[in-house]
Amino acid sequence: MAKGALFWLLLFGVGAGFVCGVDGQEAGMVGQRFKLTGRWDGESIRIFRLQTRDARRDARRGQVEGRVVDIDAPQKSFGIGPIRVHWNDETIFVGMNVRDIQIGSGLEVAGILLEPGVLLAVSIEEERVAEDDIALLGTIQGTRPEPDGGIRALVLGVEVIIPAGTRSFAQGLTRDPDDRRPDNQLTFNLLGRPLIAGGGVGQRLLVDSDRALTRTDVDRVRLDHAVELELFWRVTNTVAVFVEGQAGYESELYREGGDTEGVGTVEGGQAWIYWANVFGSGVGIQLGRQRFRETREWWWDENLDALRLRWAGTKLAAELSIAKPVHDKRFFSGVNDPEKDGQQLVLVTTSWAWSPDHRIDLFGLWQNDTSPREAVGTRIEGDREDESDLSAVWFGVRSSGDFADDVGSGHYWIDVAGVKGVENLYDFQPAGRTRSVVSQHRQSRLMAWAADLGVTIGSHSRYSPAITLSYAFGSGDKDPDDDVNHEFRQTNLRDNNGRFEGVSRFRYYGELFRPELSNLHIVTAGLGWPLFGSSSIDFVWHRYHQFTTSNRLRDTRLRTSPSGLKGNLGDEFDLILALEEWNRLEVELVGALFRSGPAFDLNTTKFPVHIGLKFDWNF
Repeated sequence: MAKGALFWLLLFGVGAGFVCGVDGQEAGMVGQRFKLTGRWDGESIRIFRLQTRDARRDARRGQVEGRVVDIDAPQKSFGIGPIRVHWNDETIFVGMNVRDIQIGSGLEVAGILLEPGVLLAVSIEEERVAEDDIALLGTIQGTRPEPDGGIRALVLGVEVIIPAGTRSFAQGLTRDPDDRRPDNQLTFNLLGRPLIAGGGVGQRLLVDSDRALTRTDVDRVRLDHAVELELFWRVTNTVAVFVEGQAGYESELYREGGDTEGVGTVEGGQAWIYWANVFGSGVGIQLGRQRFRETREWWWDENLDALRLRWAGTKLAAELSIAKPVHDKRFFSGVNDPEKDGQQLVLVTTSWAWSPDHRIDLFGLWQNDTSPREAVGTRIEGDREDESDLSAVWFGVRSSGDFADDVGSGHYWIDVAGVKGVENLYDFQPAGRTRSVVSQHRQSRLMAWAADLGVTIGSHSRYSPAITLSYAFGSGDKDPDDDVNHEFRQTNLRDNNGRFEGVSRFRYYGELFRPELSNLHIVTAGLGWPLFGSSSIDFVWHRYHQFTTSNRLRDTRLRTSPSGLKGNLGDEFDLILALEEWNRLEVELVGALFRSGPAFDLNTTKFPVHIGLKFDWNF
């Protein structure tokens, strides 16, 4: 089964890439978001600086910086290079008014892309700009190669020229969408090549109450401190090295009915080397500990030790990776996680940008667990218990995109996934102070599936809310006594973290409950408002119901289990406030309230609470 599944997985992903015509361009620019600075000569923009931005922002939102070349006051519009800017009564003029717009004025305009090359201004402010310079911030909608090795890219509906050597895709691989590193980071000269140093300092205050849904549960208040350091060295135009590390301290400020404690850690993060366009083949190779992340983190968001191959074309990109899990991030810990022991992973992705605003992604993961099959009666150390050895294949497809008209804009997604495999399950009994004995072993086949679909819609009005509606389910097992388990489980690499229309990403299945999408129906509704220039507030509601009534939940942050008699697990209400008005400082407040449902068979409804407050300073 394992070899056959691996064959079809490779064919599913990589084969799709070659059939669609991967042409060897530097990987993954289409669908990514950049700030491109260049010079406008009246006919074209030639880029001399390329800076990575968060690709998860609305592709219909963009920004232009440059000098005004013409004004049409009756039509409330003006031109900056090839971009036509319109303003209306809701446009915010920051530190200026409409009379200050003059030919030759330097302006920064943030707005909504109405059509190629046309922005409806949300905000306009004065900006110092060199005479012929222009900067565009937006999502790359398409690319095509130039004979000299450069590319022509489509951004905000206009074509720009990116000369060979300007691109730094490898540096884009270092970007974490949770962090806002500044554009101008500390740079040194190492062997004649730039070494860029950056990182962040953060504090997080976490409050958790009654997660076991009992009055006797311990309430906690915790304060975390962390310092991150990152080093990026561009060895040549095609080879780059990246390393990162973190030191932190977790301290309990309050523990109900007990003593507080604290622990310090020093952890390693990513450490990889990337070689682009190997021997002119159009293939990029990344080797080492690296971040695997996709837009919604529904499939994966995890550091893995891996060899990854990357291909990309004008509309299509593909990746193939051979990897193994990281047992412990801490330096010199010596910890070997029995649940990850013996796991071999193959990850495949293919992305097709079939239009400037719509794309299809294929995902595949092959997991082979080669850990020993312990016989009943075998004695092992207690800390080596591993209740499940799963060898399986996950496969799925995502369709997503953006849409807009003169009134508003929106975003949609449709995720469908299946999993098939074989699982060996073990039960253990104590056998002395530190040892356990295998008391039972059983094997079952796994065949299950899941889906997640949703839409976010908002108007172009500055402070109008964006509305999000979504539904997700993971199948359940109606007959636990047969040898086929139909209960879906997500990959162990997922994080279920994303954003709707706000500036901050959050747990879109609930900040407190945080369930794995397994044997569940989840209905979600959200309202989000933009605040100031780069801030937002979201209110999100979730309803949870079991697919099949069961007395267990696969993976949640609640420390209790349902009775198995009723399916209604309850509701959660989340508030996410994100303030990002500063170049280096990020502030986020998260509040979550869970209301228990009749599935927990309690005498009264319980209301556990989670509060998180974080401050991050980037350098």
